[in-house]
Amino acid sequence: MRIKITILYALFALLSCGSGKSGDGPEVKPPSGELGKVETYRYSPSVIPSTRFTVSVNGENQLVHETPEPDFCLFGADGRVKVEVRSYVKKIESAVVRPLYRNVEYNVGDDRLTLYMEPGDRFVVEINGDEASPLFLFANPVEEKPSDRSGYKYFEAGGVYDAGQITLDSNQKVYIEGGAVVKGYLSAVGRENVGIEGCGILDDGDNDSRTVTFYKCKGVTMKNVLVRNRNNWTTFIVESTGVRAEGYKVVATASDKADGSGNENDGFDVMGCNDVIVKSCFSYCHDDAFCVKSQKWGYSGETYDVEFDDCIAWNRNCGNSFELGYETGKDVHDVVFRNVCAVHSAGSAKEFRRGAIGLQNGAGGRVHDILYENMWLEDPKEYGIYITIINSGYNIGNDVTWTPGYIEGITFRNISLGVMPPKGNFLAGYDSAEHSIKGVVFENLSIAGKKVTTASEAGFKTFKNTDAIFK
Repeated sequence: MRIKITILYALFALLSCGSGKSGDGPEVKPPSGELGKVETYRYSPSVIPSTRFTVSVNGENQLVHETPEPDFCLFGADGRVKVEVRSYVKKIESAVVRPLYRNVEYNVGDDRLTLYMEPGDRFVVEINGDEASPLFLFANPVEEKPSDRSGYKYFEAGGVYDAGQITLDSNQKVYIEGGAVVKGYLSAVGRENVGIEGCGILDDGDNDSRTVTFYKCKGVTMKNVLVRNRNNWTTFIVESTGVRAEGYKVVATASDKADGSGNENDGFDVMGCNDVIVKSCFSYCHDDAFCVKSQKWGYSGETYDVEFDDCIAWNRNCGNSFELGYETGKDVHDVVFRNVCAVHSAGSAKEFRRGAIGLQNGAGGRVHDILYENMWLEDPKEYGIYITIINSGYNIGNDVTWTPGYIEGITFRNISLGVMPPKGNFLAGYDSAEHSIKGVVFENLSIAGKKVTTASEAGFKTFKNTDAIFK
């Protein structure tokens, strides 16, 4: 699964890596011609708006949803629209709009932040340097509701629905209109032609269940919906084929379970699957944001032909932004991460292999032919890139005996780290030549705007049992 990019795009990607604009100053110039139309979602009066932010789009007030961490605002648009953000709790003196590589033009003045958005834009707004309580802005395409509702479990705008567990049969999907909030969780097992669509919200609350599960399914669509979660993996796609996710958004705030670390609420996991495309999605969580595995618990399967394209990640407390591993008892190959961005990547005083890119083979499978291309790792707080063959001690499969695995044929092309990671980068094979890491290529790697061509310049404090080269 390979998509050619033009030389022009590659050059643009290199020039724009890690850049951003302060945004303070004169009013942002409006687009030429007329603004696009805005689609304002109609919510139930029982949905309580944010006490921190207000948002208007083309002058129309939008409902802002509040969580203990980020607030978020959803709306539809058919072209470029004007967005204004105000704060109830603090004067807006400065702002950062991520992803930085997008070079978003914006203005801070008159007690507001002003910017323009287009359909498909997913922005993280940090006011006055505050990462703890950011605002997420999601501009959906104008909603195309199905004209025929047969084959759908349909939830209309303006309602809050206590659905509990939602199970799907073959040829059945959930549709949540923009403005609808569905409290519950979704699963399909051994089904064909299933999915979840719409511009509304699926809210799992404090349930201990995985919020969205597709197991042994064929033909899965996941489009535009926003999923809220806390206590378990948010999206679990396992032993399935023909999966298409586009515009799917995860907001998973910290769990208060266990040790209080807030981990174990991965955003998007693919395990034992093939023919998977995850495009233009967003994942905020406290563990792995976008993750690929091949074996864990009682699930297993060779994982291949998986592509992540134009996705935005923020793993706040634990895990990795873009992770392959650790549970890799079956082979994993032909996986692509392309045109993706990690706005922040977790770290803490207690080091624990957290990175923006994690490739950690923690079982006996062979990981090969993996491509990382056009990636922006804006703010790694522990490691930037962490590659290893390791005995992690994790559950790699029921009644499976651990043996060291293999990593070979890994390409990193046009990768930009916004800063030198506090712990640097890490690359280490296992303790024998047979299980060294082979065929790793770094091509056009930059850190803090500077191109690097050696392991030392790239901050690899551990670099052993590997034949990695830099171009």
